[in-house]
Amino acid sequence: FFFFFFINLINLLFEMSEEAVSHFQSICSALGGVDSESISTASKELVQFRQQTCAWDVVHQVLVDGSDDVACFQAANILKWKVAYHFLELDEETTVTLRDSLVNLIVLYSGRSQAIVCQLCLALADAAVYIPSWEDPISDVIGALESEEHHTSLLEYLTVLPQEAKNKRIKVDGDRRRMLNTVLGGLG
Repeated sequence: FFFFFFINLINLLFEMSEEAVSHFQSICSALGGVDSESISTASKELVQFRQQTCAWDVVHQVLVDGSDDVACFQAANILKWKVAYHFLELDEETTVTLRDSLVNLIVLYSGRSQAIVCQLCLALADAAVYIPSWEDPISDVIGALESEEHHTSLLEYLTVLPQEAKNKRIKVDGDRRRMLNTVLGGLG
């Protein structure tokens, strides 16, 4: 009995996830419309959506799928916002997974969309500020983006990282900020 209950629960969650992704994409489509009332409504829905915990998973799914450029840009923008303002919702294991996922998404979008890469680099830079166990966010990202095809993305990350490390809206203790500034050295 428990096994069947568990399988049904997984299926239900998957369907809810698919519905949430579809709803998000329809909101993004409405943003590209010509009717100002529809655009205004969609903008309000997007603001409400990004407040939800499920937004983490939905925007990640949209970015991995990558089939709708408008939805992908909005997803990257929401992911950046979630990292900046809701990072503390995540447990330590999830933060490491998020960090790795952000690097993989930057690799995926390198050479494809600089606007999306910019949002993802800002999110990764904010994550670097927040994650206390991430001791060298420069060398790690250089290693991941060392291929020539990713150099523009690497430069974007290295440009925004010092700016985000100094950003006071990111609530971290003084020791973390000092340690990060030491690692950054001459980049600021």
